This record gives sequence, C-alpha cells and structure tokens, in this order.
Amino acid sequence: MLYKKIRRYLSFIKINLKKKKINKILSEILPKNLCVDAGASYYEHSKWFIFLNSINTTYISFDPNAKNLEYIKHWYWKSKIIKFGLPLWSNKTLRPFYITNGESGSSLFKPFINKNIAVRYKYNNEKYLFPYKKKNVATTTLDILLKKFAEPIFLKIDTQGSELEILKGAIKLLKSKKILGLEIESSLLHSPMYLGSSKFWEIVKFLENLGYELIDLKKIDVASYFKYKINSNKIPNECDATFVLNQKNIYSLDIEKKILILSFFISYNLIEEAIIFIENNNELKKFFDKKKYGYSKFLQLLKNN
Repeated sequence: MLYKKIRRYLSFIKINLKKKKINKILSEILPKNLCVDAGASYYEHSKWFIFLNSINTTYISFDPNAKNLEYIKHWYWKSKIIKFGLPLWSNKTLRPFYITNGESGSSLFKPFINKNIAVRYKYNNEKYLFPYKKKNVATTTLDILLKKFAEPIFLKIDTQGSELEILKGAIKLLKSKKILGLEIESSLLHSPMYLGSSKFWEIVKFLENLGYELIDLKKIDVASYFKYKINSNKIPNECDATFVLNQKNIYSLDIEKKILILSFFISYNLIEEAIIFIENNNELKKFFDKKKYGYSKFLQLLKNN
C-alpha cells in the first residue's frame, strides 16, 4: 500500500513538472495578446497562467467596484496590467447598479429571489445579496474601449447576469474574429436570481451564430441547504463555459494566432484538442521544429502530460 502511494505521489510530481515545462515554453514564445477580465474582483484569472506569465500579454481588469482591484498594486506577473473601474454593457447608457451586501454579487440587474427558487433558498443565508445599495452608473462597451488595441483578444466575463449584454457590446470584435476565445459564467437556473439576466442557452446561441463553439463546461451546483451532510445530488446553479472559434476558423488563422489558440487549449487542460490541433497543422509543426525542443519533443510532452 505504501509503495503504491509513493508511486502515485511521484507520478503526480512528474506530471506537474511537465505541465510547468509546457507552460514555460508557451509563455516564452507567446505572441502579443490582450487578456480581458470583466468582473475581475479580488484576483486575476489564474487559469490563464501561460498568458499572465508572458511579457507579450496586456491584461485588462474591469470591475465597477474599483476598490476590488487592489490586488493589482501587488502585480508580480510578467504581463502588463491595466485596470478600468467601468461597468460594461451593450451600449453607452445610464443604468442602475446594484451593490450587494457581498460585493462580488453586485450587478447591473436587480437581485431577486423569485418564487421558483425561494423554497430552495430559504435554508440558505441570503446576506450575500441583501441588503443592497443602488446607484446610477454610466456604462460603456468593449467595442468602444478595445478599439485602439490591435492584439488578438481572450475574454472572461463574470458579471452576475449581464454577460450576454456585454457580449452584445463586443459584436464588432466578435464578428471580426478578433476575440479568439472566451470564458463566460452563466446561471443554469430556470429563473435566475437577477431580474432580466440572460440564460445559458441564449449565450450559446448568440456565440454559435458568430462562429464560436463550446469547448469546455464546468457545472456548479446549488449549495447544500442543510448544515449537516446529506448524500444527495443537487440541482445545477451556474456554469463556467469556455468557447473558441470553431474548427473551420482556427485552421485558417495566421501562425501567431494559432500559437495563441494552442495556449488557450492548454490553459483549460484540453490536451487532446491541443495535440489534434498540432498534428493536423503543418505550419505549427514547422514552427516548433525551428525551436530547440522541436515539434516531436513538444508533442511528446503533451502526450505524457
């Protein structure tokens, strides 16, 4: 038994070292890019390690609660950091902004525990949402703010229900395929807890119509209603959904964007997608063969990951 535990532990260390090596290789060769984090309260998106640790990344953090971006003062990544304390929307307008008791729940939509989920949430502490404060804010769009940037974009949106509206405000960036990949948080509830907020299927339909496909989905269940443990399945509450330009589009990209797409796959541990992408792409093979580790060695690192 001890021998098996030691083998598992050593295997874990070996895999972890290989991941670090892959990430380091990609961070060093990464072309210029823009990582945009909308709803970036309290910390950076560590899943984007490859991008964060590259001198060619410009990382932009958006959050209307500007004080929640204090972590930027202690930025230790190699990437350049820019912050905006601005609320994003589908257009420039004046809207109410609801600052919830737990500030990370703040939204441009009004918090509301509707009848459909009230019976489930009566066991939960509602102090996260209530009481809330309301103030009017001037919104802007990603199309307006990112117009001056030439780099390809990766986007994460976690804004408590306004994700689809923000995507609508990035319609030019999406239509031009300037956004290569994106991660969206969305409610999976029949009746979301923010009045008027989007449903997951609406986001999927919107992005598919623009040439993007779903490549990863992390489901998050409703928290347990009871203080003591019950062996029970729980209903889905929300999800983190990841999209990328569909296969038809990614194979026609230039080599720099292909490297960015490859790094995006690996960031989400989509190793098989990364391997398939390289093996079916002569341009990527030639690119890695010019490096000291070569195409074959890099591919082997992935396959042994």
